[in-house]
Amino acid sequence: MLGALATPIFIGIAMVATGAGHGSFLSTLVFYPIPLLLLFLQPVDIDGVFLKGILDNIIMALAFVIAIIQFPAYGFIISYSGLKKDSKFWTMSKIIIWMHIIISVILLPYALIARV
Repeated sequence: MLGALATPIFIGIAMVATGAGHGSFLSTLVFYPIPLLLLFLQPVDIDGVFLKGILDNIIMALAFVIAIIQFPAYGFIISYSGLKKDSKFWTMSKIIIWMHIIISVILLPYALIARV
């Protein structure tokens, strides 16, 4: 529930901070490293403008969908692991948290130097 409430706030902060692509992607990196990584993996050199446009739109839509479901999914998995006291859900919770941190750390130098 908390993840669903936090999502519009974090998306708003990320949108305002990026300034429609002319600002800093640092807040987006902190809140949404997985969708941002997906955007970094967009193909740059593809023959045919039409194909590149389609791939750009698909990747952008996929990144936005992942950003919307990210925190509710985090909240569900972490709260479910707390209720079940099952080791596989605790392990999954740890993996999610570490994956979020590791991807943020990997992308941080690029975001700071290149001003994404």
